[in-house]
Amino acid sequence: MTSPISIDVQQLPHGQDLPLPTYQTAHAAGLDLLAAVPADAPVVLAPGQRALIPTGLAVALPPGFEAQVRPRSGLAVKHGITVLNSPGTIDADYRGEIGVPLINHGDVPFTVRRGERIAQMIVAPVVQAAWVPVTSLSSTERGSGGFGSTGRSSMTRATLLNDLAERITRLAPGMPIRVAIDGRTAAGKTTLADELAVAISRSGREVIRTSIDGFHRPKAERYARGRTSAEGYYHDARDLKAIIALLLAPLGPGGDRHYRTASFDLENDCPIAQDALSASADAILIVDGTFLQRPELRDGFDLTIFVETSERTSEQRGVNRDADRLGGMAAAGQLYANRYKPAFVLYEQLCKPADRADVILDNDDLERPLMRIRPDGRLSASAYALPRKP
Repeated sequence: MTSPISIDVQQLPHGQDLPLPTYQTAHAAGLDLLAAVPADAPVVLAPGQRALIPTGLAVALPPGFEAQVRPRSGLAVKHGITVLNSPGTIDADYRGEIGVPLINHGDVPFTVRRGERIAQMIVAPVVQAAWVPVTSLSSTERGSGGFGSTGRSSMTRATLLNDLAERITRLAPGMPIRVAIDGRTAAGKTTLADELAVAISRSGREVIRTSIDGFHRPKAERYARGRTSAEGYYHDARDLKAIIALLLAPLGPGGDRHYRTASFDLENDCPIAQDALSASADAILIVDGTFLQRPELRDGFDLTIFVETSERTSEQRGVNRDADRLGGMAAAGQLYANRYKPAFVLYEQLCKPADRADVILDNDDLERPLMRIRPDGRLSASAYALPRKP
């Protein structure tokens, strides 16, 4: 750690009784900024409302330095309160009061009281750029892939997976993250989930890898509408209550992190009583399966990746994969045409999964998939932490 730099600070009249910003630990990077609102007039932020909160401070940074104003993770995670233009920049030649633009992304009003820690300020060196006009740029693996389109044209599958894994591990540190891998039957969900689990595990975070196939309902219930019924596949195939109670809720807010990955033995068509497993506080759960964004399940996931393929591509992959198990190519093709394909059409009509997902991964080209990140989704550039309901 480098030696501290001296910074002139002025406490304005409405902030003189407040302590100066301090580092909370020996190796903390950020100084906590306090709200200098009147003690008898706290600021109430309704859901979706924003306000500029005064700090009662003005500073004179040395030339060659800036101060960045960033959100506090505790406020973001517990209440959905964040800094609107994060990170805000205080230039070395600015002499006005430091104000913090807060916004409430939560579901209930939040009260900002005098002396409350509302943001953190990080002092950092600045390097100014000198432009050098050229006629062409050096080539890279990413190429021209731009905003919201990482992997759009020239990113290999391995590079895309590493980029996606890094983005996920930056979300909500210190608590489990529940990731859904959704998509058509045979879109490549299982393969993607397995590959993503390996990439995330390199960060050192625990990865829980499973699917919803361990939560089938008994055969008599699954096929009550007929073996080839699309409605039966969508409505009756899986025990949604067990998925929530045994897998998703224990890893969610207020959960005890004692989870189970199965409740039913499909081969023997009987329930099972699996011993509970214990997850670490920052584990990442990756679940693949169909219909994961249906209303009963969608709130149980913190992030959703939708694996998109054309109808023809997924059907070809599925028939080739399942022909031996289903009695040949013709039988597999008939089941896909009568059950799986129309069930997904029903799912699209009811839930619009591609519109809801945080990430869309076009998986038609397995070697070079295309990734689109929804600008207002939970993996967008502004999603420094995942707000959750307390």
